Amino acid sequence: VRLWHRLLRAPLAFHDASRAGRFSGVCTRDIFICDETLGTNWNIYLYTIATSLGMFALVCIIVPPFLALAIPAGILYCALLSYYRRTSRAMQRIEAVQRAPAYALLSEC
Repeated sequence: VRLWHRLLRAPLAFHDASRAGRFSGVCTRDIFICDETLGTNWNIYLYTIATSLGMFALVCIIVPPFLALAIPAGILYCALLSYYRRTSRAMQRIEAVQRAPAYALLSEC
């Protein structure tokens, strides 16, 4: 939403200086993700969360000392997740930049 808002509110000089393929590459990728993968991924996410929480609760009830290992493991998981998110965003940016010339070439034909 913010991307569309900023593209529509950008000054005309910005659009003149930027390639059209760069905008269409970013926008088409976002629309594809929304149309094709978001619903399926959301269902998988909810199922995985419910199953994981149930298993974790069951293990904690059966083996109480497990919590002594689970807390440090959870902290490590959060640290690795933060690192992965930063790396993933950088990779998506690189992918979008590499895809932009192809979209620009196709839109100019």
